[in-house]
Amino acid sequence: LVKLIEEKENQFSKGEYRILSKLFPLCRGKYIAVCEGDDFWIDPLKIEKQVAFLEKHGEYTFITSCAKNVDRDGNDLGTYLGKRFDADRDITLDNDAVRFFPTAALMVRATAVGNWPEWYYWCGESGDFVLQLVLLSRGKGWFSSDVYSAYRVMTQGSSNERFAHM
Repeated sequence: LVKLIEEKENQFSKGEYRILSKLFPLCRGKYIAVCEGDDFWIDPLKIEKQVAFLEKHGEYTFITSCAKNVDRDGNDLGTYLGKRFDADRDITLDNDAVRFFPTAALMVRATAVGNWPEWYYWCGESGDFVLQLVLLSRGKGWFSSDVYSAYRVMTQGSSNERFAHM
């Protein structure tokens, strides 16, 4: 039911910013859930809940949630990436194009990925935000009040750590 695709070498560190565009074609199921190496899932029913939602609601392209912020060692920081109080609602391009939703919380219909617009490849290194824009251009999402994942803050080499020093 679940296929793990694991990198032997970090492609992002080699300048391959759109690694997801290469990984998505390897996926064979109806749904795709991503968990990058520095983040992790915290809800043991994440997959089951998200599949059930997408099965019941065919008009949605993806489902996501906020993420619990943790430090480099995985300790809870007591904050969230995303507004936890602003949940159980539709995500649309009109309302949410400037918001960021954590990639590890995401589950997407496999039919919504691929056939990437040209601008997907030249939008810089933040591939997760660009992916979100593509998904929003292809349909609406659901922002759940469940907290599916943990987002590791200020991990060495991460974009949030690099941007903090700019």
